Amino acid sequence: MPRIFAPTDSGEPASAEPAIGKATFSRLPSLTGMRFIAALLVFATHISANRLFASQAADDGLAAVLGRAGWLGVSFFFVLSGFILTWSARPADTVRGFWRRRIAKIYPNHLATLVAALILMAAVGQTIRPSATAANLLLLNTWVPLVGIYDSPNGLSWSLCCELAFYLAFPLLHRLVVRIPSTRLWSWTAAVALLVIAVPFLALALPTAPVTPWAPDIPFWHYWLAYSLPPVRMLEFVLGILVARTVLTGRWIGPGPVTATLLTLAAYGVMTVAPAEFAMAAVPAVPLALLIAAVATADVTGAPSPLRSAAMVRLGELSFAFYMVHELIIRYGLRALGHHWSAAGGLALTAGLFSASLGCAWLLHRYVEVPAMRRWGSPRRPAPAAADVPPPARQPGPDQRRDPDTPVPAPR
Repeated sequence: MPRIFAPTDSGEPASAEPAIGKATFSRLPSLTGMRFIAALLVFATHISANRLFASQAADDGLAAVLGRAGWLGVSFFFVLSGFILTWSARPADTVRGFWRRRIAKIYPNHLATLVAALILMAAVGQTIRPSATAANLLLLNTWVPLVGIYDSPNGLSWSLCCELAFYLAFPLLHRLVVRIPSTRLWSWTAAVALLVIAVPFLALALPTAPVTPWAPDIPFWHYWLAYSLPPVRMLEFVLGILVARTVLTGRWIGPGPVTATLLTLAAYGVMTVAPAEFAMAAVPAVPLALLIAAVATADVTGAPSPLRSAAMVRLGELSFAFYMVHELIIRYGLRALGHHWSAAGGLALTAGLFSASLGCAWLLHRYVEVPAMRRWGSPRRPAPAAADVPPPARQPGPDQRRDPDTPVPAPR
């Protein structure tokens, strides 16, 4: 089976030790903690979009501040995917094993939340469209520029269509990127960043009708191309791959975590006033890539980081499940409890929806995600050939018997 790694044309073997040392193979706990912050940004956007306050001014203010925070969170996840997969790639990994692990990571949660969404839709009498459900089941719905197909039972699974495309392409993309000489990585990174920035200009050339039902101020064709078409969002994924390679080869000269955080906050300020086509990815992608690389470097060097705390890492581990369940909790929770709440009531309701989302995320993680990864996410060990089977071990005498809790060394 083909390997993830391949020899490079640059004279730098892809399987060589990274320039910054073996410590780079750490799990990067601060980035795990950041995953929950990104998921929280998506939650905040969906809370603001549902306009749960009685005061229109309060709803408008909340939408102005948080309405596009979810776009920042999604762009973070896409850049992070490329970075982490490159960071953790190993020479012995096979394409089939890689694909199996990634599908085992995302598909069980997707299937569980799709079933939950269909049950909730049936319970409240919503129409279930077989074509949209079938496309969503196969994670193909965002490839089709039709609202009736795109709008799936669990809307947030659109991003999994992109992630699945990323995973399928990663072995080839990685083989291509590791062939780039380390001295040219910054040039390639800049080129991909320019492509990300060019996408909105292409989107603006598309028709302005129809509008997007859940975002009436954005033409659907613009939304589809700039925000959800997998090959377009793959540019952010490739940006993450390139930045990871730059760090791993010791060529990283970017800002530190504080400066990168300030740049990201400034980018979000621009996002709140920029045309939607630009705010979706073109504005935040580069600052987020700088932030991810800076935080990863801080983890490798052991610099202090509040994101590395046990609580943040644990929340980060729940972030994917939280992301998958929270919109269903918000949508059907507000359908049952109603809108037009006072300031205090709206804040209490938000806290309740957050707590319910976190609780359901824990259940999904504990009883679906973790068992699936244990079952399908570990590499399969081939059965030993007959010639490799060791002879039966000699039975130990009474004075040689092991304590039952002492592990027996495996035969070599």
